[in-house]
Amino acid sequence: MKRCPECGREYDNTMMFCLDDGAELLYGPARSEPGAIATGFPADEPQTAILHSTAAPGEAPTRAQINTTDQTAILQRGAEAEPRESLGGLSERQSLSAHRAAKPLIAGAIAIAVLFGCFFGYRYLAPTKQIESIAVMPFVNESGNPDIEYLSDGMTETLIRSLSQLANLQVKPRSSVFRYKGKETDAKTIGKELNVQAILNGRVTQRGDQLTLNLELIDVQKDVVLWSEQYNRKQTDLVSLQSEIAKDVSTKLKLKLSGTDEQRLVKRSPDNAEAYQLYLKGRFYWDKQTESSYKEAIGYFNQALEKDPNYALAYAGLANTYIALGVDYSSPKDVFPPAKLYAQKALDLAPELAEAHAALGSISFFYDWNWSAAERELRQVIEVGAENVEPYACTLHFLDSAGQPDQAVAEVKRVAVEHPASVVINAEVGCSSYYAHRYDEAIIDLQQTLEMDPNFAPAYYNLGRAYGQKRMYKEAINSLTKAKALSPTTPYMIAELGYAYAASGNKAAALDILRDLEKGSATRYVDAYLMAVIYIGLGDRDRALNELEKAFQTRSTWMIWLKVEPKFEPLHSDPRFQGLLDRVGF
Repeated sequence: MKRCPECGREYDNTMMFCLDDGAELLYGPARSEPGAIATGFPADEPQTAILHSTAAPGEAPTRAQINTTDQTAILQRGAEAEPRESLGGLSERQSLSAHRAAKPLIAGAIAIAVLFGCFFGYRYLAPTKQIESIAVMPFVNESGNPDIEYLSDGMTETLIRSLSQLANLQVKPRSSVFRYKGKETDAKTIGKELNVQAILNGRVTQRGDQLTLNLELIDVQKDVVLWSEQYNRKQTDLVSLQSEIAKDVSTKLKLKLSGTDEQRLVKRSPDNAEAYQLYLKGRFYWDKQTESSYKEAIGYFNQALEKDPNYALAYAGLANTYIALGVDYSSPKDVFPPAKLYAQKALDLAPELAEAHAALGSISFFYDWNWSAAERELRQVIEVGAENVEPYACTLHFLDSAGQPDQAVAEVKRVAVEHPASVVINAEVGCSSYYAHRYDEAIIDLQQTLEMDPNFAPAYYNLGRAYGQKRMYKEAINSLTKAKALSPTTPYMIAELGYAYAASGNKAAALDILRDLEKGSATRYVDAYLMAVIYIGLGDRDRALNELEKAFQTRSTWMIWLKVEPKFEPLHSDPRFQGLLDRVGF
């Protein structure tokens, strides 16, 4: 047995210190027996305390050593009980006093250790709570082959789309995360800018038909890796891999999935791996948003449908690509009717497909000029939480074009708060301010957008328009020249530059642009609305009205702005202009 020399409490031999007062335990019985240690016993029972064993080698020790000494300390009463100096220079009383003084320090050290243990245990070992917001960052193509860039981008978009179907998870849209592509940005910065709890990074490598994907889920608040995994699959297993990844990520986010949620994660994945890859290529070229890339996208979507005739997403891809061509590059009468057929086919196959509803909403808005149908479809897409922001942009256009400037500005700013990293939505703030005649606000908004992405041509375009209405023509021409340099074949940017030249007094430069557009119209579609923009800048109202009549006949998508475009205010008193407004359906 062991006992405490201060309180006399007994312990078994495995204990080292007293639980009551922290004193070091000594071997020996607790009661007064011949040869027992006497500290704490009645004064009429003199005892001898052996502080260091004097047993011969090989004999079992019966007492613990307290002080390192070659002496045997005899505890006596009276004058003989005064402490003597030990070889270490400390008296018995000093040694015990030092021991008592050390106890609070030991207790403090133990307390600190416990606190640190609790902190780090909570920070790193405690069960992770459910994560409610995430940004899937653009997967990195580590193959060194630009021809498979479509694969890394496509896998990113597919995962964003899948996770966006979950009701309890906020997933940042493509437009918010892809501005970080190719940039070295730390997780905490991204988390703060996007206002998310976690980010998912991925690296894709393809060697022959072998595909390797490395994923890393990071808690941006704690700056720790919550989970990492490597997937090695054949390319023919790409479809099942995407579904597997979506389930794994949702599990690691601590999401509780219902049966419906699990179905949503995989409900739009095709059975044919080749069709899926062709669809990804189509999306890759669609995202480039040029006339030639749109035509390449159409080719890939059609090839995907040859592999899988029931692939709803491929039909929706065709619908949205034809719409994009009709807005900027092709005759609306040539592309919007087939776009409507493709959108309806997609909905027949997948009635809740957001991309198909977005296409129908855009057709109703830009081509049919059916405002109520457009609003119904576009708001339905927003309500289901689609991962893209195009429906938001179209809905904001709807408010702008309907002549509700204050409501439009308030709504677009609200949406911008929800999508702070979306360059598209932030540019819409400036666009809405322009149509509300708040040109100073528009300039500030668009300059902030260009800080987010200095190569975003539509922001330069809208900035040039705002400068033009403030008669700051030098700044307007500079901004529009940059827009044209970034998107040299986009007709509306070229036409706006022609207007700026004309309004500034440089009619020669404006006429050069006008002649180039007229010459180009012999071989390609040139929207008559854009010609009217240049003519109004030149002060030729009759020619401007004639071009607007042509735009109406071809169902120009730009006619939705007829009521709110400030350049046309000089025409508002003309009966022909008012007749156009009535026929468009404002």
